Amino acid sequence: MDFYFARSKGGQKWIDEGLKAVKEIRGWYDRYNWNYENKYFILMAEYCNTLGDLTKAIGFYEKAIESARNHRFPHEEGLSLELTGYFHLRLGDTSKGLSLIRESCIPYKAWGATVKVEKLEKFLSSDITACPIY
Repeated sequence: MDFYFARSKGGQKWIDEGLKAVKEIRGWYDRYNWNYENKYFILMAEYCNTLGDLTKAIGFYEKAIESARNHRFPHEEGLSLELTGYFHLRLGDTSKGLSLIRESCIPYKAWGATVKVEKLEKFLSSDITACPIY
């Protein structure tokens, strides 16, 4: 959330708070790779996105998706796909963004997050040009 606030509201304060989370997750990732790898990657993707380093951001988003999938964390796979989809929407790649958000419904549904899936399906069926992008 800190990096989202940094992008939407501005301010170094939010970036600094986000970096504290990155540092803490990195420590856990170093000790408990299986459980924290994808979390570290998604935070790094959001950080790079916030700084405008889009190439690095894309790489970290892809790593987060792959890690969550390989480690069988469907809720975090869904989140990684969803955030990557919003990233592509902000870049103007509507087709890829919507495809990723649609794909995020699969692991969310497998995890049992039916309300989340319903919200995403509502978003997908709406006029996205009228929706604020995350």
